[in-house]
Amino acid sequence: MTEKVAVKTGIDEIRFGYAGGFSGKVNTYVLSADGNLSEQGTGIGLLKKVDYKTTLAIFLDAREISTISLSEPDNSYSFVEIKTQKSTNRIVWSFGSTRVSEKILQLYKKLISLTKESPSHE
Repeated sequence: MTEKVAVKTGIDEIRFGYAGGFSGKVNTYVLSADGNLSEQGTGIGLLKKVDYKTTLAIFLDAREISTISLSEPDNSYSFVEIKTQKSTNRIVWSFGSTRVSEKILQLYKKLISLTKESPSHE
């Protein structure tokens, strides 16, 4: 499955999350091309396995925004980082930003919703 998603989209993994606020803590999640969703820096590791169809759809959406340049962090911010074999594009926006596109926000919402769902069993 890993090769299929990576070959079809050109994307190896997507990192995403949010940071800031009073503590300044960064919460980072990683969705790999094989559907593994993990949380970094918590000791939890693998959160769940995302099914092939969902992973492919998300990676196809990410490909559409993979060249957008936006770096506007503030006290509280969100980010999506799209990693290919050749490059990594980090898109960062602050809470309430009017410069972030709807496509980015929709992808981010899909990704974050994966972290809140119960583990899937294939």
